[in-house]
Amino acid sequence: MHVPFKGAAEATKAILSHIIDFQFASTSGVMGNVRSGKLLPLAISGRKRTSVLSKVPTFSEAGVKNFQGVVNWTGLWAPRGTPPAVIERLQKEILTAMAAPDMKSFADNMGIEARCLDANAFKKMLSETSVMWGNVASKINFQKH
Repeated sequence: MHVPFKGAAEATKAILSHIIDFQFASTSGVMGNVRSGKLLPLAISGRKRTSVLSKVPTFSEAGVKNFQGVVNWTGLWAPRGTPPAVIERLQKEILTAMAAPDMKSFADNMGIEARCLDANAFKKMLSETSVMWGNVASKINFQKH
C-alpha cells in the first residue's frame, strides 16, 4: 500500500520507527542511515549498479523486470542567448571541478556517482526524461487542471 509523506525525511523517520516496511528514496538522503546500519538498501534504480553501493543490485537484478526507477540528477542552467564561448568555458570549468578529488569524496559520501554531460547530451537526457514522464502521465490518465 502506498503511504504518502510530505517528504523523504518524514518517510525515512517512519521506516526507522517501524511504521512502514520500506521506502523509495534517493541515496543522498539515506546514506548516513545506510552507513550506520540503520537502513538496508534492497535495490537501486538505474541501468547499472553504483560504485558506492556496489553490492546492492539494480531493480532488474533483484527480479523487478522492466523497472529502471528514477535516477536523480542536477543540472546547471544558463539563460537563453548565453554566448557559446561562455557556455564552452562553463562546461570546461565544470568538468575540472567534477574531476577534483574533493568532488569525488563528496559524491562518495552522499552515495552518488557524479558525472557530467555536455550541453547536447543533457538536452537529449531531458528530452528522453520528458517522454518517459509523458508516458507515465498518459498511462495513469493524468490531467492538468
